[in-house]
Amino acid sequence: MKMKGKLTILICILVLIAMTSCSGADSPSTVVRQLITAIENGDTAAINNLMTPDSAELILLFLEKIQGVFLEQGAITNTEEIISGDTAVVTVTFRNGEREEYDLVRVNRRWLVTINK
Repeated sequence: MKMKGKLTILICILVLIAMTSCSGADSPSTVVRQLITAIENGDTAAINNLMTPDSAELILLFLEKIQGVFLEQGAITNTEEIISGDTAVVTVTFRNGEREEYDLVRVNRRWLVTINK
């Protein structure tokens, strides 16, 4: 294969990689951070947008109590994520040293927090 053909293939691959990584889909860690902020602010629309429907419904039932817990824990100091196909687990460390795990599922190319029963 000539150099021009190889260059064309390389450019196509790079464009596909760029399109995939810039698809607008937030990482699981970003979604969890957004959810915690939404809960702290009582932003029900954002909560509904960042969680599976059943999970959002459950969180909204106890929103006031949950808000207080996050405010007591303080800011997020670290997140770690493990992605396995269409599921992910994000471990959040708060300023007070507490750690919490969040389960996520990918639905229509978007990560959503889910509460496993």
